[in-house]
Amino acid sequence: MMPESLQHARPRLRTGHTYTPNQKHVIFELADGSRQVILPADAASLLPLLDGKRTVPEIIQELLTLEGRAPFRMLFSSLERLQRQSCLDGGDAFLDQTDTGRTEVFERSALWLTRPLFSRPLVSSRPIAQPSVIGFMIAALALIAITLSFLISAYNRGAFSAPSGFLFIDDSYSRGILFFFVAASLSTTLAGLSKALLSTFLTGIRAPLSLELNLYSLAIKSDDAKLYAAGGKTFGTIAALAVSCAHYLPFAAASLLAPGSRHLTTLLLWVSTLTVLIDLNPFRKSDLTSYFNSIFNAVNSDLRATDLLPYLKNRGLLAPIQREEKLKSSSIYTAYTVIAIIWTMLAYNFALALLTKNDTLLISTFLRSAKNGVWAEAIGAVLIFATIALSILYLVVDLATSFYKNFVHPVRSQTLKRAAKKAAKTETIHDAEGLAEQLSELPLFSGVQRDALLFLIGKSTLRSIPKGIRIVVQETASDELYVLLGGTVAVVKRERTGAEVQLAKLSAPAIFGENTLLDNAPRSADVAALTPCQVLSIPRGAIDELQHLTRQNPIFSGDFEHLLDRLTIGQYVSSSELFKDCPKEASSLFLSGGNVVTLPTGQHVIEQGRTDRDFYLILRGSVDVIKNGAHLKTLGQGDFFGEMAMILNSPRTATVLTREPSRFLKISAGDFWKALTQNAGLAIYLETVTTLRLEEAT
Repeated sequence: MMPESLQHARPRLRTGHTYTPNQKHVIFELADGSRQVILPADAASLLPLLDGKRTVPEIIQELLTLEGRAPFRMLFSSLERLQRQSCLDGGDAFLDQTDTGRTEVFERSALWLTRPLFSRPLVSSRPIAQPSVIGFMIAALALIAITLSFLISAYNRGAFSAPSGFLFIDDSYSRGILFFFVAASLSTTLAGLSKALLSTFLTGIRAPLSLELNLYSLAIKSDDAKLYAAGGKTFGTIAALAVSCAHYLPFAAASLLAPGSRHLTTLLLWVSTLTVLIDLNPFRKSDLTSYFNSIFNAVNSDLRATDLLPYLKNRGLLAPIQREEKLKSSSIYTAYTVIAIIWTMLAYNFALALLTKNDTLLISTFLRSAKNGVWAEAIGAVLIFATIALSILYLVVDLATSFYKNFVHPVRSQTLKRAAKKAAKTETIHDAEGLAEQLSELPLFSGVQRDALLFLIGKSTLRSIPKGIRIVVQETASDELYVLLGGTVAVVKRERTGAEVQLAKLSAPAIFGENTLLDNAPRSADVAALTPCQVLSIPRGAIDELQHLTRQNPIFSGDFEHLLDRLTIGQYVSSSELFKDCPKEASSLFLSGGNVVTLPTGQHVIEQGRTDRDFYLILRGSVDVIKNGAHLKTLGQGDFFGEMAMILNSPRTATVLTREPSRFLKISAGDFWKALTQNAGLAIYLETVTTLRLEEAT
């Protein structure tokens, strides 16, 4: 099912506040401070228009009046970010079907250990003072300097060596677990308060605070993302370092006030280090991912964050320079990857050192306590042992997953193809007439005569496909067109690194695989069966034979011409500049979006001053564009026209005449907006072309 058309969507911004920390960005924050969204500065003119009363075309027209251009790039980027952070109502139309469930660029779901069991807001966000960069720098640098001095001292005396009696306090692990909970709560609270203080200094806005209970702490926390975005990369990096250092304040205080209690201060050091590692987890939602996400959105305010999946697990270190268009944010990705590798090595070594230094004591304590019936101690020993062991397992699984996605999975195409061939079962076509009736209802075959359909069916193969099998395998050769008669499939793009991105979900009846039928190109995506499916496979040879029949039997000529038009449209969608970012294997979404029109030489396609709203793609032939009697330009195969009247909601600005017999794909205003709904890249390209044509017109 296609999401609601942009033509009718009426987005409404939820209650909140707007802040302008600098000339490049604007930040929208919900009234309770629970969500912040970083937007480009020109989005400030968009936010007041999100009142739930205006449709998206009306918003575009108002922005066009204000800015002199159709700002699709800013509009789509802003609406998607607002919707993903639950700051927008009526915004489902801006999210591609395939984006469902995607998180922000660097963020995934939180680790089970850190997920809140209870959360209660304590302090809401509101402006309270003027920003003070000096106050921010003094507080941040003081936190960093104080913490580093104590950490250097601890390193010099060997406190970073794994303690052999970790959490074994007064011969008791149950007391150690209580100590860990209190110390972790204190460490996390001081980090949260420090984050709120630094944010208040930098923005002048009181940061929101909440009381949160999870499996390892009960702490006051701040999820304020403004801190990392307001001052750009430099201040954001200083803030991130200062917040991380704040975790060690309990250890610093204990070292200063009780220098003789070496065992307890060492335990505090290790507990603080573990809370820092949890807050810097690059593989799950954490303070580190929040920082990188803020920096990414601040630097790339002109890009769609949802164009990329969570980075490290799905993309290799060299992925940024492998992209056809080098990302401005490649330095951010490189830094993120390096930090993630360092984090993994540190976390793994810390956990392994704790386990190897304490396994004997933990096991002996458990056996002795269980034998004596002291179950509190036995359970405490088991919990500590299991937590450390599971942490090591978690890290190993993450590393193995990264290796699998980056090195193993990309070379599995042939294996997948063999599995698909083996699993598919050929069925006998018992009711060719009924099947022809089904095909005639599909856009590709609508208008094709029954005899031609029966001819194609007679040359085709009917197969049943089990759930989970890849019907089409990316990068493999195939000369078949597929008609999905039953079930549901997913169109999945596998990146070079093995990351999988679902491009579309198709339910019967549907067509896929038509884009590579004419040129025998390798498949550009996988098509996987989400449910048991029934598929009719039409070979390229059947199309060629139908073409041969048109020369012998004129009755078939119209059928082949119609079928060729539809296949040409599919190839046009997959190869033209206009649709370059569209999923190639999902172009059937556009086949139903227009009608093929044939016009002779000298025919008016559109006339200046008329109020019709159709959009035209030139499939064959060429046209002249004439304004006020003057020839402006000639457009040929692959070009388009008619978009300005729809975007501007204005009469036609020029007349278009055919130079030669030409064929067009004519798309109505409703289908045009549905196409934009499916592909923001298309809208961004149209923005550029429309801006240039407006300049030409003036």
